[in-house]
Amino acid sequence: MSYLAAKYAHLRCVHFVRNVQGLRDSGEEIVADLKATNVKVVYVNFGDFAFSPHTLATILGEPLDLDFQPFEPPGPVWVRFSDSMGGLSFRLDGLALIIDRADILFERRMDEVYDLIDSFLSQLHLWYDRKKPCNLFFQLEKSDLVRRYFGS
Repeated sequence: MSYLAAKYAHLRCVHFVRNVQGLRDSGEEIVADLKATNVKVVYVNFGDFAFSPHTLATILGEPLDLDFQPFEPPGPVWVRFSDSMGGLSFRLDGLALIIDRADILFERRMDEVYDLIDSFLSQLHLWYDRKKPCNLFFQLEKSDLVRRYFGS
C-alpha cells in the first residue's frame, strides 16, 4: 500500500509500507493533496524513541495532541488513547499517522503494536461514519524520502 491512500476514508486503514518508490515520483503531489483536503499528517520516527521508557501511547499522543495525556499506567492506557483518538474525529477533517522505522517498533514493542492496532480500529467508525480519512502507516524500512515528505 502506498501513502496515496491517506486522503481516502475507507476501512482498509492500517498500512504496512516497505517500498516507497512512488514517493520519488509523486511525494510532493501526495503532500499537496493531503494539505488540500485538510488531512493532518502526524509523523513519528520510532528510531528516535527506541529506548524511551514511555508507553507507545504516550509517544504517539504528544504529536497527535491527544486529550488525557500522558498515557501511562496505572489505568487503562489504550482505552484512554482510543477515546482521545475518537475525539480527534470531531476536530479534524482527516488524519494520517505515519510511524517511520516501524521495523524497530515491531522488534522492541510487539505487544504495544497489537494494542495500538486494536485501539486504532476500535475508534475508526467515528471517522468513517463522518466520511473522514483516518489511516495508520507503518513504514517498515528506513527511507529518507518518508522523513523528507512527512517529517516536517
